[in-house]
Amino acid sequence: MDAILVGAGAIAANHARALQESPHVGGFVVCDPDPQARGRLVAGHPKARDGGGDFGARIATGGAGLVVNCTPHHLHLPVALAALEAGMDVITEKPIARCSDEGRQMVEAAQAAGRRLYVSMNQRFFPTHVKAKELLDAGAIGRPLLCVINQFGAEITRMGDPQSWKGSWELAGGGALVDTGYHAVYTMLHWCGRPTAVCAVTPRLYVEAENKADDNAVVSLLFGDRMAGSIVVSYTCLGSPWDEQRHLYGDEGHVFITDRNGGELALVQRHATVPAPIRALDPLHPLSVTAACTHGIECLVSGEPFGVDPQEAIDALVVIEAAYESWRNGVTVSLGE
Repeated sequence: MDAILVGAGAIAANHARALQESPHVGGFVVCDPDPQARGRLVAGHPKARDGGGDFGARIATGGAGLVVNCTPHHLHLPVALAALEAGMDVITEKPIARCSDEGRQMVEAAQAAGRRLYVSMNQRFFPTHVKAKELLDAGAIGRPLLCVINQFGAEITRMGDPQSWKGSWELAGGGALVDTGYHAVYTMLHWCGRPTAVCAVTPRLYVEAENKADDNAVVSLLFGDRMAGSIVVSYTCLGSPWDEQRHLYGDEGHVFITDRNGGELALVQRHATVPAPIRALDPLHPLSVTAACTHGIECLVSGEPFGVDPQEAIDALVVIEAAYESWRNGVTVSLGE
């Protein structure tokens, strides 16, 4: 099949790699308003050619079976609807959309068109995250009691630019939490299930642009009467490298994960530590995006179910919306049993 890659920003290079390497993709065109960005992407991928700046016109012309959507959040819905209406399948970058209602529109449009929609939640493809799920399911830490995910980095330049979509309420649907924190939320839900209550603070502490959302977020989650969770996300950790850590604590052990060296995991059971470095994907984050896109392509070709269901993408947004509501109204938000 042929494909249309919409958006030629930094994340698009990882999707372009998947399209380039897939034996199922004959060729693909790149659409982006920036001709220089298109040119850079086309130059690095022999299967690619310039598709111009008007994604709507390109999609309307047809000639492709797949649209890969790497646009800012506010364009996820219109790109998906145009592609599905034109009879194409869609792979879209995370988050599925700016809000859960837009996500549901996309899922419903895919069902109505008889096409398939896949959301690239790439951290599901981290080898350490896959291993952690296996350990949880095998009872390696006993009864899980607490999950903690911390994400610390700096995204001040674009967050501080009123003209940038990054962190804009209107264009992104929120700030650090809906952007990078989305990874933490869908990962925690995959490990722990759906939370029943959310309490959060999501302030804008450093960024001055009034149209921007949270640059820091602290979210507490409750999973019934069996488990609690904590997510801390910061876009204001200046002068330090990006750092992500995950902890899973149970009554029989503890799993600790970092992203160093392509991913490292340690299992602690009754004071015995078993380190398990995993370097299958290094650099971890870019190659996991490629792996996620490759998985989507392969499932589209084979007809097999996606390993990551679009409903999971919507569930993550429901939790993030609850966090924003909690901070806005000063309440704990119940999500039911």
